[in-house]
Amino acid sequence: MILAEVFDLQTTSIYESENQLMAHPASTMAHRVRFAGQLNECDFDGPYWIGVKTHDATPSDDSPALYIVRDGRSTLVSYWHFQQAWGSKSFTMEELIDGKALGGSWSEHVAAWHDRPHTLTLRYEELVADTDSQCERIAEFLNVEPKNEFSQPFEELNQMAPTLFRAAEDSKNIAEITPHLEMFDEFHGEAMRLLGYY
Repeated sequence: MILAEVFDLQTTSIYESENQLMAHPASTMAHRVRFAGQLNECDFDGPYWIGVKTHDATPSDDSPALYIVRDGRSTLVSYWHFQQAWGSKSFTMEELIDGKALGGSWSEHVAAWHDRPHTLTLRYEELVADTDSQCERIAEFLNVEPKNEFSQPFEELNQMAPTLFRAAEDSKNIAEITPHLEMFDEFHGEAMRLLGYY
């Protein structure tokens, strides 16, 4: 949504099911992300940069990438709620912590993307708290000019799709994972320190 509104850039996804939802005439999200169409129909050799959304744990090529990272404790709780609402398999928090969920371990994901060449790492918390300064970083990285300010309030997004936009801050998520913090630290403490969350 930031890429679409601030930079007038289009995006698609590696996930066919998500793209089918975006392509549906009743989609409330397609215009907010400037949906570029099905992945195999996008012109990646054209004059404009097209973003491709992925949650994959391993980069598929060396194209420039924006990597959004979030406090691992909040990430796992957020994903637990997401898969409760949308998933066909229900994982326990212990399974998410030790990487048995789709996409694997949070720490392995960080290791694969964080130091990857041609990658700008953006912290979710900073995108929320200071969108303008993070947009300046994106503009410099992609060599594009901002055209607008981001103006989509979280409350509006939450009303539109509460299972996708459940909470924009981390304290409630972190409180939920408190009973599992010892296990979380064992698996992910090193990555949390690398990213400055500890």
